[in-house]
Amino acid sequence: MDSDLAAFIRRSVETTRLQDLWDLTLDVVHARGVAQVSYHLYGAPGSAEAVSVFADGFPRDWVCQYIERRLHLADPIPEFARRRAMPFFWSEARALREISEAQRGILDTLDGKRMGDGLAV
Repeated sequence: MDSDLAAFIRRSVETTRLQDLWDLTLDVVHARGVAQVSYHLYGAPGSAEAVSVFADGFPRDWVCQYIERRLHLADPIPEFARRRAMPFFWSEARALREISEAQRGILDTLDGKRMGDGLAV
């Protein structure tokens, strides 16, 4: 496993395209049995605006809705993940700090989709 991680880091440093980095990441997480993964790439530090949202394994209708309705702007999970040093499960998001009505609505929708309890890093 350590050699896998070292290879991933080496290849990540060598890549110059975001899509290539995403593909490397998918190889690593899929090899470890992760069925769903997403990554939110943000612009300037402190910006709430995601420049890109990458997703793999999630229901297509959910991904389309998430992007088209710009739900990332109110989704507390990526926001909390950006600010925390420690990973957390999606189910813990409500307890991490107070959340707005809009944030609660996104978490309720996510719960309703029954996609499981993800890990935010």
